[in-house]
Amino acid sequence: MTRKRVESRAKCTHLGCRGLAYPFTDPPLCRVHKGPLDDWYGSALLLISYGPKAKREWAEALAHEIYIHDLISTPPARTFFGEFETAYRKQEGAGESEVGYRFLDVVYFFAAAAAAGVTGNLAYDSLRALVRRVRRLKQEIGTVSFEAVVSRSTYDRVRRREHPGKAPSRSADERITHSVRKRYSLVVTLKRTGRDR
Repeated sequence: MTRKRVESRAKCTHLGCRGLAYPFTDPPLCRVHKGPLDDWYGSALLLISYGPKAKREWAEALAHEIYIHDLISTPPARTFFGEFETAYRKQEGAGESEVGYRFLDVVYFFAAAAAAGVTGNLAYDSLRALVRRVRRLKQEIGTVSFEAVVSRSTYDRVRRREHPGKAPSRSADERITHSVRKRYSLVVTLKRTGRDR
């Protein structure tokens, strides 16, 4: 993006802020002032739904990509996704190249679900069982296992760092369950069934 193009973007309307407006915010707000990420994404989809039909599909795809990027950029999701991406690059022989990859939506969901599990101090096996209950495997586009993305050793290390000296919870409370279900519905694009058309 050229300097001229960047300067033409809207500025944040928050009093005293000079940041550039985040996409799909009305009124224009920057990354800091837009509020929680899930709320922004829901508002963005609503705002897009009122727009011209011809532009709706690409705008929804753009908002989805922005949401996923920001979601996995926050700790501890970044740790889980980063480990998976590094292993994938190594397997593909890409090393530290500048090549970018777009993974299945479920990969990003797993990183986000692991972050919710860490925040709630949930045991790895309990989180894995919750993820299994939430997923709709037959409708997912492509498949990968939870264990391939989030390793037990990394999960336990991150969880212990966040909750030193505390034993993990063996059952997911309503808050964690809601968070994981919501992230699944926002992150994972499902195949349309005959009933959805």
